[in-house]
Amino acid sequence: MPASITHAVVGEYVRRELFPLLSVENRGSFYGGCILIDVHAFNNIDRRNTHFVGTIEEDGQNTYLQSCNKFIKDYRELISSPWENIVSYGKYFMAGYLCHLAADETWRKWGLQIYKELGLNSWSEFPVLGDYGLATFDFLSNQLFANKKEFIKEIDSLVIPNIFNHIPYSYFQKQWYVCKDYIYSDGSIEPYVNALERAGKTAKEIETIKSKCIENWGRSIEFYRRMGGAKNYILNSMTRSIEVLNQFIL
Repeated sequence: MPASITHAVVGEYVRRELFPLLSVENRGSFYGGCILIDVHAFNNIDRRNTHFVGTIEEDGQNTYLQSCNKFIKDYRELISSPWENIVSYGKYFMAGYLCHLAADETWRKWGLQIYKELGLNSWSEFPVLGDYGLATFDFLSNQLFANKKEFIKEIDSLVIPNIFNHIPYSYFQKQWYVCKDYIYSDGSIEPYVNALERAGKTAKEIETIKSKCIENWGRSIEFYRRMGGAKNYILNSMTRSIEVLNQFIL
């Protein structure tokens, strides 16, 4: 699934298209919802609790289409108060959450298309894997912000709402601590490994990831460009996000 800078860029495109008149506070919270949902990466919580689906290997090829539908169906059960009592920045954080799920669905759909196009037999054969693949794609996505200075100013106003039943508030706080400086960076290797250090990765783990990033950086960029590039993915994610957000009552 895409990493945090890519989710930020998708969120920026969606916000500018669908919510152009939001207050700065609500913009920050919408972006927070887009970025902070991958708490399973650095906390003891199952991805099924946060994204409502498992992997294609576990749940079948159509699993990537289920997370948004499940969120829309059950979102009132995820929150600790009636929807009518949720403050506006909390509602827009949830809208960002749904945008995050839509971007993940689009990523998995694109990955499955590549998998079939290349005639692969296992996901372990995928040409770009793990941290170096995500870091490379974030680097490409970072170049596509419509206005990153404005985005940073807006997300500086982020207020993380303490409204969820299924994810501890502290997990979102930790996720923001881990990825904030990285989000503000140029998406290159050094800020990425710095984020992993804040997440608690060991020096040995960080050195291994850094070495793989350096070794595979150019090849990964060329692969993603050959497969359609970051811009096409972001536009497709925006389309999917708008589709599901139009079904979500704010």
